[in-house]
Amino acid sequence: MRLNVSERLEQYLARRGLAWTPVDIAPVTNLDEAIRASGQAADFAVATVLIDVSGLLMVVHRAGNPPSLAQLRKFTGRPLQQLEPLQAASFFDDCHPGFIPPVGAAWDLDVLVDEDIYGARQVCFTSGSEQVLIQMAG
Repeated sequence: MRLNVSERLEQYLARRGLAWTPVDIAPVTNLDEAIRASGQAADFAVATVLIDVSGLLMVVHRAGNPPSLAQLRKFTGRPLQQLEPLQAASFFDDCHPGFIPPVGAAWDLDVLVDEDIYGARQVCFTSGSEQVLIQMAG
């Protein structure tokens, strides 16, 4: 197990036999700094986590291209709201606050993925840490 990588994420990737490469970066204070440190802003996948009475929903999209909450509500038929940071910290308890990996299946979440992510040759995303990113083939 690698230090500074979410344990749930690492176990999920191992169970699925998915190849990934850790990318060490200097510790950063927020996700925007991590994206800049990656040097791959165009291929950086991020998670937007939403909540309603039915539970959580993760939406995976490219950095800088957040989903429309109104469109997601219409598409899902659910009254979704953005997950508050305090709620996120308690649910993603093995992640550094603000660094939620866009791999909802590792936390048994329903996930919607933007088509742009599927078309990427490779993606980079946070590992749950403020100092390690993950790079994978798309």
